[in-house]
Amino acid sequence: MKKVHSICPFCGTGCSLFLHVDNGKIIKVEGNKESQANRGQLCVKGMYCYQFVQHKDRLKKPLIKKNGKFVEVEWNEAISFVADNFKRILKKHGSKSIGVFNSSKCTNEENYLMYEFATKVLKTQNVDQCARLCHMPSGIAYSKMFGIGAMSCSYKDLLKAKTIMICGANPAEQHPIIFNWIMEAKRNGTKVIVIDPRKTKTAKQADIHVGIEEGKDDAFYIALCKYLIKNRMIDKNMIKRTEDYDFFVEELRPLGDVDALCDYAGVDVKYVKEICDLIQDKTVFINGLGLTESAGCVTNVELVGCLALLTGNIGKEGAGVAPLRGQSNVQGTSDIQVMYFRKLKNDAKTKACYFEKKFDGSLSSTEMIEGILTDQIKCLYIMGENPAMSHPNLRNNFKAFEKVDFMVVQDIFLTETAEFADVVLPGACFAEKDGTFTNAERRVQLLEKAVSYAGKPDWEIICALGKAMGDKNNFNYKNTKEIWKQIRKNISLYSGITYEAMKNNYGVQFPCFSMKCGNDKVCNESRMYENYFYRKSKKALFPAVRIYPPSIKANDKFPYRMITGGVLQQFQTGTMSRHCDKLNKLANEPFIGIHAEDAKELNVKDGDLLELSAPNGESIRAKARISDEVKRKYVFVPVNFKEARVNMLTSEKLIDVSKTPEYKGAIINVKKIN
Repeated sequence: MKKVHSICPFCGTGCSLFLHVDNGKIIKVEGNKESQANRGQLCVKGMYCYQFVQHKDRLKKPLIKKNGKFVEVEWNEAISFVADNFKRILKKHGSKSIGVFNSSKCTNEENYLMYEFATKVLKTQNVDQCARLCHMPSGIAYSKMFGIGAMSCSYKDLLKAKTIMICGANPAEQHPIIFNWIMEAKRNGTKVIVIDPRKTKTAKQADIHVGIEEGKDDAFYIALCKYLIKNRMIDKNMIKRTEDYDFFVEELRPLGDVDALCDYAGVDVKYVKEICDLIQDKTVFINGLGLTESAGCVTNVELVGCLALLTGNIGKEGAGVAPLRGQSNVQGTSDIQVMYFRKLKNDAKTKACYFEKKFDGSLSSTEMIEGILTDQIKCLYIMGENPAMSHPNLRNNFKAFEKVDFMVVQDIFLTETAEFADVVLPGACFAEKDGTFTNAERRVQLLEKAVSYAGKPDWEIICALGKAMGDKNNFNYKNTKEIWKQIRKNISLYSGITYEAMKNNYGVQFPCFSMKCGNDKVCNESRMYENYFYRKSKKALFPAVRIYPPSIKANDKFPYRMITGGVLQQFQTGTMSRHCDKLNKLANEPFIGIHAEDAKELNVKDGDLLELSAPNGESIRAKARISDEVKRKYVFVPVNFKEARVNMLTSEKLIDVSKTPEYKGAIINVKKIN
């Protein structure tokens, strides 16, 4: 039996693990005790992550749809067929008619190659990935304010913090190993604040839980900022390291007083003083999808960053901003996406490192769907994503997928999206290839091939397509290490990280610009912004802010608001986790969480069938689960189950510059089905 190092394929915590392989099959998973990310711990998903690898439903051969049915073909035929159709689309409609979806389930190497293929072969900049649906606002906000869109601290800073403030996140279920760090800190005296409309499993462990109204986070964070400024509870030394502070203060003036802001947000004003007192020293600010998928979006995250600046809680031990990442390589996929079009510059006068802005005219993944319906997009190439489950207002997506001229899906199972495709190419999962993932704390980690299967690693498929399209120069890689060397040349933040260093240290955190210490040790930044921010002025920026009310208000016809999220035992759209038998035994059906008083009003008992309907005419059904986690006139529905696709009901409205959908707080009606 051999033991092979890898990284958990689920959330962005980045748990390092060992796959135990016997006779070509994975028989168990063990946490890596030497890992600084998870210290040997694994959640229930990590423990059973190997089960989907060997599932009988894995795709084994390429599929081409002929007369409405999929037919298995050999690889050469599939690659030639895809290349010929790409050439046809390019000749007839031009490069702007093609859209490409990258994947946070794929490695950095594969995401980089997809950019190479899209921009150099297909000649399109319409390339996007799943962060558009969730974490893009965090990346935009913190890039603008600090220079880099990532967690400024490390997980170990949680143990040094005096306060941990969790904003719109539920790590107890979505990032259990990070939650273990938080609970260890709490046992040692750290205070935990949770701001969330739901009384989640995380909120139940908090010292303070603020049950804010959905979509009104910005007003409450503005109230906190105003209180800090008015009562001179700010760090003057940190303010000296910022720009536009005075402008920020002036912008806050007309936005109402603290009492009015709290009243609007549905929050008792007493929490303002309590929280402001607690966040004065050594605070880590965690944020999740509750901020980034709600009205306010980028502004919500910016205001959390402002709290960190006002209190001086960034760039020092036990402090920082910590956006959580939902998939195994969301951070890396986002780094590749942003840095592919930006270059690191060094200012000779100020000695500052900053990123040159290069804006492109690309469409987001959400805009590509609309582009199909308006005849702008004629072709989609989707790698490792499942928008037929994950995108908002799914009926529009279905129409688009049925209409698009040519669609290729590259995945490990015949997903809900793959069913619409003209061609399905079987890829390889995390255990079947080499490469790197970047976790939420900026740790770039190596995963090594443990087993073989019928599919091909995604990077090999991209290379085969590149060659079939006539590019003989850019797709001759023999292994992922060669691709990584190219990434180091082009992605500045990763330039000093080698495969050897990652293997010897179980990961290296970026920024890492050089290998001054050789292969055994690396010169990297485990905590950013201690000396300067990655902006031309070397200073952080206070942004312009305003209040963004929810786009839709509940009414007599649709009196409930729906909040979506995940359950501990399943993951995202279920593509991987619902092919794990052990996880399915723990949770394998959707439910609708409803407050006891609302259930009584509707004469609903636990297990009764409910129907949720939305203004777009769509509806879903699931069993009722009476819960103390939701407020009155709210329901909670998990996103993990195709039997009740919550995104049939969510709005496709895109928020601000992030173009992220306003998933949270959709208005619905609730009806008991007799």
